[in-house]
Amino acid sequence: MNNPSHIVSLTFDDALDVHLDHVVPLLDQHGFQGSFYVTLGAQSFTGRLDEWRRVAAKGHELGNHTIFHPAWRHKSYVTGGNAVENYSLDRMRLELEAANRILSGLDGQTERTFAYPCCNQVIGAPGFAKRFLGRMKLDRTRLMSALNRHSWLDVGSTEMSYEALAAELFLASRAGGERFSADPDYPPCRTAVPCVSLDGKREDELASVLDAFLRHECGWLVFMGHGIGGGHHLSCDTAVFEWLLGILRSRAIPVHTFREAAQMVYQR
Repeated sequence: MNNPSHIVSLTFDDALDVHLDHVVPLLDQHGFQGSFYVTLGAQSFTGRLDEWRRVAAKGHELGNHTIFHPAWRHKSYVTGGNAVENYSLDRMRLELEAANRILSGLDGQTERTFAYPCCNQVIGAPGFAKRFLGRMKLDRTRLMSALNRHSWLDVGSTEMSYEALAAELFLASRAGGERFSADPDYPPCRTAVPCVSLDGKREDELASVLDAFLRHECGWLVFMGHGIGGGHHLSCDTAVFEWLLGILRSRAIPVHTFREAAQMVYQR
């Protein structure tokens, strides 16, 4: 497998119906393979297993996105059962290992990659300070960033990173960050590969990202999408997505699944 200087990966989260009905046909039409980070407990996954198996047989990647998509308690779809505040490292391990076994039964792969649900690499409950900032709607400010850097200030917190667990179970894991990896920070940490969201982006915004990426001598640009033309409250317009695929093909930018790219980057 050759190692191009620039690699793009197209990733999609949550095993949505629109991925099977719309995204896979568009990728096939353009000759690209994508990475689908599936939530194994979703009806759109369990109800269409044969279709997902065929997607994998075409060369698309089925990545681990947990079984129950744990997230913060304040989100509307979260109950006590999948509130990330209630997770321990042991509970997360059991869920990720079970998901890996189920996925291997579908695609026969033994090497897997992972996408953190909501791009969150932390489990457990925040302490008093973070809960206060959340109530005051200051959770996206520098104050929260400072607490993340100095976690001892958040009295009563049980939060902990599970990156070490991800490093043990997966070749590489996709995080967030709204950025790509390029010199001088290339290759990225394999437990927190950054990505750029497609959700809500315009053509000119994606063009700026691509132009900035290609100005570097080498790098890995990972796009993250949810809905395409609908199917999720986070979505990219179909015309914008098709424009992106056309640009990638016309400019001959190498597109690889996240797993293939990780193999190139970390196993050279």
